[in-house]
Amino acid sequence: MPGYIPSQVIRDEKRYHVIATVLLVFAGVVAYSNSFSGPFVFDDVEAIVENPTIRELGDIGAVFSPPFDAGQTVGGRPVLNLTFALNYAFGDLNTTGYHVVNLAIHLLAGLALFGLVRRALGLAGSPTSAVEMFGVFRYIQGTEASLIAAVIAGLWLLHPLQTESVTYIVQRAESLMGLLYLFTLYSFVRGTERGRSSGPWLAASLVTCLIGMGSKEVMVSAPLMVLLIDAVLVTGGGLGGIGAALKSRPKYYGAMFATWLLLGALILSTRNRGGSMGYGIEVTLGQYLLTQGPAIAHYLRLVFWPAPLIFDYGAAWISNPMAAAPAALLVIGLGVATLTAWFRAPILALPGTWFFAILAPTSLVPANRQTITEHRMYLALAPVLIVVVLGAWRLIRTRADRGRLLAAAGGVLAVVCVVLTLRRNEVYQSDLVLWTDTVAKRPGNSHGHNNLGRALVARGDAAGALSRFEEAVRLDPTMPDAQTNLGTALMNVGDLARARQHYEEAVRLLPDWPVALANLGRLHLRMGEIAEGIARYEQAVAIDPGFATAHYNLANVLRETGRVDEAVRRYRDALAADPLYEDALFNLVATLDVAGRTPEGIADIRTALAAGLESGEIENLLGILLAQQGDIRGARDSFARALELQPNLPGARENLERAEAMLGGR
Repeated sequence: MPGYIPSQVIRDEKRYHVIATVLLVFAGVVAYSNSFSGPFVFDDVEAIVENPTIRELGDIGAVFSPPFDAGQTVGGRPVLNLTFALNYAFGDLNTTGYHVVNLAIHLLAGLALFGLVRRALGLAGSPTSAVEMFGVFRYIQGTEASLIAAVIAGLWLLHPLQTESVTYIVQRAESLMGLLYLFTLYSFVRGTERGRSSGPWLAASLVTCLIGMGSKEVMVSAPLMVLLIDAVLVTGGGLGGIGAALKSRPKYYGAMFATWLLLGALILSTRNRGGSMGYGIEVTLGQYLLTQGPAIAHYLRLVFWPAPLIFDYGAAWISNPMAAAPAALLVIGLGVATLTAWFRAPILALPGTWFFAILAPTSLVPANRQTITEHRMYLALAPVLIVVVLGAWRLIRTRADRGRLLAAAGGVLAVVCVVLTLRRNEVYQSDLVLWTDTVAKRPGNSHGHNNLGRALVARGDAAGALSRFEEAVRLDPTMPDAQTNLGTALMNVGDLARARQHYEEAVRLLPDWPVALANLGRLHLRMGEIAEGIARYEQAVAIDPGFATAHYNLANVLRETGRVDEAVRRYRDALAADPLYEDALFNLVATLDVAGRTPEGIADIRTALAAGLESGEIENLLGILLAQQGDIRGARDSFARALELQPNLPGARENLERAEAMLGGR
């Protein structure tokens, strides 16, 4: 009977699926078992730690309006921001939860790839599929398709090249997009299988594609890949089948391509992603494209020899076209081969097209200062492994032990990948280790030296930090961040003259950068140039009214110069920018108290407490002020709350006992 599949074969396939799923999940957990304690590093800080829009999960408007002004990774990616808000709601800033979610996303993506490849192989061997790749699909049977898919998915899951997208928390942007992209394709393939109700699965592919557009811009190619899979594997005929595919599902494709509207709106809403697209790089499109041939060739090399893996490659531009020629010829050759395959072997063209479609958004548009980033290969690794594993299968297809041979080879490679991934995860255990590793492998990366300097500052190594900032400026004198960091390091060791040179250079390079202006203002004050210092701080807060620290420092100098009313206003500006700014509140209240305006200070404290400030010292201060105003009962309550928050707070218990004694005597 045509199309009849014995029940025993079905049971065997299901058993293979269960075993493969368990092994994939187990191996993935082992490979990333040492990643859960890693701290927030680099862009994690701006995108998560300092991101106010993830603090209240119930404020959906804020959650779906992530910050983008400084080019944060969450900018224009509301779905990504939502996942961080969920993490924050259930675990605050405990990084373990963030790592667990990252790994869960990665494991689900691996299972989606397993299902996609296994079912696509079944479609490829069907009479309606376009042209078989080297005739290989004639030899793939049910359980063998599961084995091939499991090897591909396993190597993809465990490959050390994936660590940046899994262990580096903020690069959930890449893995989340990868999961939604893969599930979009998987759901479509399931929705086209015979004997199944297509509606729910096709609807699922539309929903995941739409959600993916809100995760990362690389999702842009998903609708096109769905159409090409349809034309090659379902409708048949390769490029000639595109028209038939569109006609067979017009409403579906209309909705699928409409998801681009959401992506376009999100991109426009970020206004060039806060300047991160091309931010800090003076390079033409031609120069950028010239670097991408070597970048793609490098990615391909890392697939087969994943060393060295580097967290931050920096901005390395190729000025001599001849230097880029060999890699460019390789990439062009692969592109020509992919294009040719559409006319001779469309099924071979699918993975090649998928590879270039994934890399195109970042390879064709200058996205940021980095010309090479390993997380770009997260999803692009899949089509490469598909071609490699299927090519290997073709070589052994006539052997009776081909299944055992492929399983053994896949198992050995999987073990190697697990070991390498575990070792790579260790680099993410601290920012100091991460940047030390980066600088060791990329000594010409000025950004690496600059960030290593910051890590050393955090650990109190002023001398080590100073040398790193000096090296960063030597390598790239046009980097404002390095200039101002070097200025701060020099000021801290008392070399004010040199500090001034570097602060002023930072301001010259980036005149509208509030941080550089505020730092220069601080130096002016240190040198006794009060008027100049105030002017610089005023410039900084005029540019960024939300710069709470600048408001606070400006208020301090205004108070010291006797300009009390202006100081009070600036302290309140600092609190408006950051309602939980305890130092600003303390100084504001002290200033008002000295000026005989104690009731105003009490009102300011109550405003801050209502906004969520929890501080034993502030509660104790409130009690003292209330006692001065004669409100002993209110003072007693404040002292009691102070002790609840800080049981060992000096003076609070004595204050409480005095208040109770006064009340008892009445």
